[in-house]
Amino acid sequence: FTDDCSVLSEICATLARLSVRNEFCQEIMDLGGLNFIVALLADCIDHQELVKHVLSAIRAIAGNDDVKDAIVNAGGTDLIILAMSRHLGNPQVCEQSCAALCMLALRKPENCRVIMEGGGALAALQAMKTHPKEVAVQVMSLFPYWDHSSFHAF
Repeated sequence: FTDDCSVLSEICATLARLSVRNEFCQEIMDLGGLNFIVALLADCIDHQELVKHVLSAIRAIAGNDDVKDAIVNAGGTDLIILAMSRHLGNPQVCEQSCAALCMLALRKPENCRVIMEGGGALAALQAMKTHPKEVAVQVMSLFPYWDHSSFHAF
């Protein structure tokens, strides 16, 4: 089944749906789900529809702060930015990429720094320019940077 994008998409969708509680996100990571998802994004980055589902799964499991750090430490931010750049013409991929980056940055200034230094701000800006009428892309593109700036307001 590892060559079947529809099965892999369903696996990612299932993981995303299971990630409704903090401890479930942690358990998915502990059982190897995070490694699977990051490897899948790296290996299948050219498969646009699958990438969208992988990004959705990353977004979901990043609800847990420890998982956020593990995603960043595994190079997940670079892969997310690469996926967004590679599929810039697809508003759903851009939205899911920005949403995943948003989750990784939420309450984590260090993760936000990694995202910004890795080109996340530029990629988000490109997504906004490419999809000016896609409200979800416009909104999700700004959230990681708004959250980061809020830490410096106090």
